[in-house]
Amino acid sequence: MQIVATVQAVLTTYDNVVSVTAPEDDPNTGNNVDTVAVERPTAAFTIEKRLVSINGDETATSFDAEGDQLTYVLLVTNTGRLSLQNIAVADTLTGFTSTIGLLAPGAAQQFTTTYTVTQDDVDRGWVRNTFTASGEDPFDSPVIPVDSLSTVEVPGIQKPSFTLMKELVSINGDTTATTFDTVGDILSYRITVTNTGNVTLRNLSVTDSLTGMNETIAVFEPGAVQEFTTNYTIAQSDLDQGSVTNSAKATANDPNGDSLDPENPDDGEVTTPGVQSSSMTLTKATTSTGP
Repeated sequence: MQIVATVQAVLTTYDNVVSVTAPEDDPNTGNNVDTVAVERPTAAFTIEKRLVSINGDETATSFDAEGDQLTYVLLVTNTGRLSLQNIAVADTLTGFTSTIGLLAPGAAQQFTTTYTVTQDDVDRGWVRNTFTASGEDPFDSPVIPVDSLSTVEVPGIQKPSFTLMKELVSINGDTTATTFDTVGDILSYRITVTNTGNVTLRNLSVTDSLTGMNETIAVFEPGAVQEFTTNYTIAQSDLDQGSVTNSAKATANDPNGDSLDPENPDDGEVTTPGVQSSSMTLTKATTSTGP
């Protein structure tokens, strides 16, 4: 015997009760009624996100520059026994959105989206990207993904570095002069700092103890160049010594707050020779011719 029953779709479990009545007395009436619980097929799906390339290189796993292109694949798979509908997929980092109108059991839908690395990402040292999805079963009940692998974190390679260069640019305004010879001569210097790394540096301090210069660059982005000028006036002790050695110093903080020195600190030192001339005069005069 086959019995077909129509049930309410809103239920998740259905109890089907069957009873049997005989025309004569039944010595065992305890087995005349049976109940079968029938569960409605479940609706379920998973989402997965994967990094597939960086700047088109499928073997790359990390970025190191502003402008790098991270390409992701988003995969939605119906793992349940019911068709799904109106699955809304969104990736807030890349701005990607899409809707899957209908996804049959066992079916999968794949999307591709790309993100462009910013300087903030390089300074942070990673990019974390999450996409979301939600849908409905055939009965318009909401369905959210299970076993989600929707978040991918891509590491960044940080290379903090900067250079410090000091040079004599003129003596008493003469850009061709290379030596001094008089007390009061003015030596003019140019100090140049360059961010040669790929991360933003902060609180870059530049000092020159000889001239008294003290400057701070609050934010120093990759590729940035900053020049300073400072002067020193020759003293008698400099002439006596025969040269002036002037050293500029600099330190900065990388994005992790660690202290950073210039690549070659010796580039911040300049020695300017002095021209020494020793001479004296002797004057003899007659003060009296006698009696």
